[in-house]
Amino acid sequence: MKSRLILFCIFILIFTSCKGDTGAATDNSASTGFPITVTDVEGISTVIEKAPERVISLTPGVTENIYLVGGIENLVGRSDFCDNPPEVLDLPATGTLYEPNNEIIASLNPDLIIAGAHTNPDKLQALRNLGFNVIRQYEDSSLDSLFETLVTIGEVMGKKPEAEEAVTKIKASIGSVSEKVKDLPKPTVYYCISAGDDGDFTAGGNTFINTIIEIAGGDNIAKGLEGWAYSKEALIEADPEIIIVGSKSGLLAQLPQMEGYKDLSAVKGNKVYAINEDLIDRYSGYIDGGVLELAEIFHPGAF
Repeated sequence: MKSRLILFCIFILIFTSCKGDTGAATDNSASTGFPITVTDVEGISTVIEKAPERVISLTPGVTENIYLVGGIENLVGRSDFCDNPPEVLDLPATGTLYEPNNEIIASLNPDLIIAGAHTNPDKLQALRNLGFNVIRQYEDSSLDSLFETLVTIGEVMGKKPEAEEAVTKIKASIGSVSEKVKDLPKPTVYYCISAGDDGDFTAGGNTFINTIIEIAGGDNIAKGLEGWAYSKEALIEADPEIIIVGSKSGLLAQLPQMEGYKDLSAVKGNKVYAINEDLIDRYSGYIDGGVLELAEIFHPGAF
């Protein structure tokens, strides 16, 4: 479990930022959409001359977004942790989230590499120095940022109409859920990322996960927290009505035996729910599924 926490923190902590870090700005200077100049938050600009045919994704959220904009057939490599859609497991793995294997990446001869903000910048610069096009996907806590990111990925892959269609569908899906729960009382919620010896970690108010909880009609007890490390004393004092854990974390079975957790109202009242954490941990268009799953837990009578 400890290794999973470390991977989670690498994946999430560096992701969360202010609205100004939402990602890439694009400039279409031809009717076809190319060439495109993409400038990331670090001020690094990349010119993409034509729609890429060989793309590598270095993070699961990017891979899912590529799929959602209709570019999965152009994907030739993925990170060790990219597993959705399932067919990407047949592609060569290019290393961990933070430390991609540049030798493997170079051997795949990509014409575009899309990374997340958590990827080692030195590794990315080395790939640029070899002549590869590299752009980075950023995250903040707003839905608009995610939608902008999806459209940008669509643009750089020559699939802007498909990306805009995907955004429209995601907005409609989320809007449908939001409409059903907007006037209902909000239960207090704690998203338990880690507990016990690994430390107590949750999603603070400046995270995308907090946004998802709020849209789903919940009141995050850690909304006043900036970051992830939480106080067990604060948790006990807040005594949330509902606790959410990841289905792969093992916490559903562990919390009833843990000091500080076993006496919480949610634990004693069987109000601890396990969900597929990938639906809310990953910065991708699949978050509408996470919103729905949480809303059904928070407000079962509305669905």
